Amino acid sequence: MLMGNILILVSVVAEPSLHKPMYFFLINLSALDILFTTTTVPKMLSLFLFGDHFLSFTSCLLQMYLLQSLTCSEAFILVVMAYDHYVAICRPLHYPVLMTPQTNAALVASAWLTALLLPIPAVVKTSQMAYDNTARIYHCSVIIWL
Repeated sequence: MLMGNILILVSVVAEPSLHKPMYFFLINLSALDILFTTTTVPKMLSLFLFGDHFLSFTSCLLQMYLLQSLTCSEAFILVVMAYDHYVAICRPLHYPVLMTPQTNAALVASAWLTALLLPIPAVVKTSQMAYDNTARIYHCSVIIWL
């Protein structure tokens, strides 16, 4: 998964014929997927491989913030991609005028910026809640019957 997204990034950047809005948005989606993976997987691997069962409160809040902001970012980038497809299908003659590189960059930047700002109140409110000094969350086994 990580290598596939890196391959998408490299191929779109290296190939000039792929410098189109759809691929620009796809690069952002691939970068987002890489960030998603690197947010949770390293801690999960250390938990499983090394038996590291400790996650500090600030690390927990940071991970919560990153997951929420990346989730929002994914939704907003998918909305931007849907708008791009709408313009391409419903207004094909206006497409070059409406979807300029500056417009694409502004749409993606606003999606990322909004997604980075949106989860801040939830994380701040969560950090102000009262917690015990020791909180344990035990692993639970889920059995799926097929």
